Amino acid sequence: MNELICESESSTILKSLKSVQKKNEPCQVWQTIDGKRVLYNCLIEIIDQELNMMCVSPLEGEELFRFSRDVVIYCRFSSRGLLFKSDVLRKSNDLVSFSLPKEIILEESRGKERSTFGSFSSFHCDISFSETSLMNNGYKIFDLSPSGICLLVTDEEKEYFKVGSELFMSSIQGVRLTNKTSCKVCHIKKSSAIKNSVKHKVGIEFEPKLNQDDYLKVMEAII
Repeated sequence: MNELICESESSTILKSLKSVQKKNEPCQVWQTIDGKRVLYNCLIEIIDQELNMMCVSPLEGEELFRFSRDVVIYCRFSSRGLLFKSDVLRKSNDLVSFSLPKEIILEESRGKERSTFGSFSSFHCDISFSETSLMNNGYKIFDLSPSGICLLVTDEEKEYFKVGSELFMSSIQGVRLTNKTSCKVCHIKKSSAIKNSVKHKVGIEFEPKLNQDDYLKVMEAII
């Protein structure tokens, strides 16, 4: 697996955006307005390097845009793992333009929708070992997808996890999930990626999968 990369080189950003535009690849574009997510499936219409802007339009069948000029806008291409945020410049019912991003996040090139943060991840989640427990323990995240999560734990922490056992997740990277999510430990294996430190990867499956709203909130927190 490749690591999650934050790319700020303007030529790489432009190349990545033009690549998805050339393939006519749809993207998800959204804002959170008054606590509610406004999301559309869109296509890139224009990328203008000189004006430092790009425009997107809604796919056929989508409602007319209800974006705000005063709220940060997010854009995500799932198949390329491309994610960024920007500022709205202009908007109409069927076209919105925003600044070319200064940074983008590139996830691993993959068929599955999984974000890999690696052995030195700074991202955490909160887990309890009982549905009614008010006590949560924080654990480092190695990778994440809507269907599951992999934790990086120490020898001591590993003793709390047993294959097949049920856990309950309340938050990921500070984002409180809509409902405490039930999950199951699928596998535990020693990590060979870390030298001079014994760590273990704990693979956990969400039951059911994270809903889209929660998953996008987590991705916003990561940017």
